[in-house]
Amino acid sequence: MIPACELTEIMAESNDSESFLILDENNQTISQSNPSYIGEDGYIPTSLFNKIDREATKGQFNYTFNGTEFKISYETSLYNNWTYLSFVKLSDLHVKSSSIGWITLLIISILLIISVIFAVIGSKVLYKPIKRLKNAINPTTAASSNRNEFELIETHIESLLSQNNQLEQRVQNQVTQLKQLFMMRLLQGKVSESELHTKIKNFHYVESWSWLTVFSLKVDAIDQNKFNKNDQDLILFAINNLMEDIIPSEQRFTPVVLNDTQTTILITDCEKDSDYTHLINQQVELIQQKVKELLHLSVSIGISLRYVNLCDSNKAFKESKEALKYRLKMGESSIIYYKNLNRRYSSIAPYPVAIKNQIFDAIKLSEKDQATEEIDKFFDYIDQNDIHHQQLEIILSRFFYELFELKELLGISVEDFDSTEMITHYQNLHSLEEMKEWVVHRIVQPLITNLDAKDESKNKRISDKMIRIIHENFNKDISLDIIAAELHYNPNYLSSIFQKETKFSFSEYLLRYRLNKAKDWLTTTDKSVKDIAEELQYNNSQNFIRSFRKMEGITPGKYRLRYKSKEA
Repeated sequence: MIPACELTEIMAESNDSESFLILDENNQTISQSNPSYIGEDGYIPTSLFNKIDREATKGQFNYTFNGTEFKISYETSLYNNWTYLSFVKLSDLHVKSSSIGWITLLIISILLIISVIFAVIGSKVLYKPIKRLKNAINPTTAASSNRNEFELIETHIESLLSQNNQLEQRVQNQVTQLKQLFMMRLLQGKVSESELHTKIKNFHYVESWSWLTVFSLKVDAIDQNKFNKNDQDLILFAINNLMEDIIPSEQRFTPVVLNDTQTTILITDCEKDSDYTHLINQQVELIQQKVKELLHLSVSIGISLRYVNLCDSNKAFKESKEALKYRLKMGESSIIYYKNLNRRYSSIAPYPVAIKNQIFDAIKLSEKDQATEEIDKFFDYIDQNDIHHQQLEIILSRFFYELFELKELLGISVEDFDSTEMITHYQNLHSLEEMKEWVVHRIVQPLITNLDAKDESKNKRISDKMIRIIHENFNKDISLDIIAAELHYNPNYLSSIFQKETKFSFSEYLLRYRLNKAKDWLTTTDKSVKDIAEELQYNNSQNFIRSFRKMEGITPGKYRLRYKSKEA
């Protein structure tokens, strides 16, 4: 506790221009810094006490005391309910406020001058970017124009906004391409679920459905009289545009073309399986009908399982493409549901080795009709057996690879089957019938034709070798067996080749050659008939004379005399 007298002394020393007074809740003075403000009984005047608002914890009011006006501020303590009053003469306040005003004016003037200086410097610094921007817009125009910089910049910004609007319009025109790109990425499984919702909303797609299904469409055989093979991409894009017209936008997403396949995601609100199946069949038949009607083409369509989430589009796309692989067996204008496919590996048909061997034997024997008949059996076997498409690819790949090996073994060149890349060409064909036509007319028949030509050339080379041996060894003991041993062939095989190429048997040709040599010696040398007979490997001269007379009609001696008489 501080004694009241000490508190009064402390308050009296605190401030000369301001007086303080502390009252209790009964208007009894507890402490004061100037005793002139209270009466002899220790109470402040009642009029002053009434000015204090007891409902408020603090306040301020003017009060005239002994002819002097005071500004009195008070505050009531919530702790002990004491009231603290501050007495300040209004005249002192006016003097202080006047001093503060002049000081404030001085400070403001100084600050204003400093601000002006900084504003001038700052404006120059700030103007530099504006000046550079002005010159960047168009240096020539900016330098000569009377318009201020901001007008030029405003004009340029308006021009940029106009260009931006034009660019925005172009982007809007490309929305279809953006949608197609999105669908391609979606079908390839490259769109995240978070991106999916954003894209659907931005592209204004339908946001709710019961089921979604993926259609994949491929063109069957193209009419070469109307279209070129290089037109396939154009045909697919035409079909893609047709899909947009056939199927309402609220029942599908944007159709796209991926490689050689046209693909569409169909959405439905069907709850019943029967309604769903009816709608799908209706759409598929309409598509095939319109393509046939407008483009005069047949198409096959693979249909995936049905899904709820759009995230499953990639899986559904793969299913629809796998379904399309079965069109080889089903033929043109096939509608193939993935759910109806035989995806079991238990019923595996064996590779038709016996039929393949019959085909290859017919090729080796150059029997075109027999080879064609066996090829028919091969494809009938594939068509009649329920073969999973992956197994079908294995059978076909193996068959074409072995056929290519046979071609290489025979050393034959076939234009449409002259590299290992051509082995997989069958994957570009649209049906087993088309594949069979390709095998028969573009591979097997040219193979047999070239094999025949090669055999003829080979036979010619063999017969030429035999003739050369005869010419070089006519005066020696020579026979077909000796030549066969030298050339490493069967004598009977050589005999048939020689007969086919020269139209003479081996022995007849040898006899004729030797007798021609005898005629030459008889007319150009003095060799005796006996010596000639010995040199030509005759056992005796009589055999030689008989052979000579049989061929020429006269004996060797008379032949020589006739020749000499002609010379004379």
